[in-house]
Amino acid sequence: MLSRKFDYGFKLGHMLRDVAVAAESVCDGTTSRFMPLVKELLEEAVQQEGNDADYSRLVRPLEVAAGCELWGKAARDAERA
Repeated sequence: MLSRKFDYGFKLGHMLRDVAVAAESVCDGTTSRFMPLVKELLEEAVQQEGNDADYSRLVRPLEVAAGCELWGKAARDAERA
C-alpha cells in the first residue's frame, strides 16, 4: 500500500466474500464484535473501488475518510521526480 501500486493480486470482491463467510461462523465474542466492522469497510471499498479491484485498495476508503494518503518514502520520492 505504501508503494501506491495496489497490485498484490487478490480481488476485493473475493476478500469480502471470505470475510462474510467468516463473520457468519465466528463464535468468540471479541472476533464477532469486529467482523461486522471489517465487513462494512470491505463493502464500502467494493462499492468505491469495484469487485475486481485489488484487495490492497481497501485502504482507499480509510484514506478518504481521514483526508490523507499513505505513502512510503520510495513511492513519494518517485512521485516527486
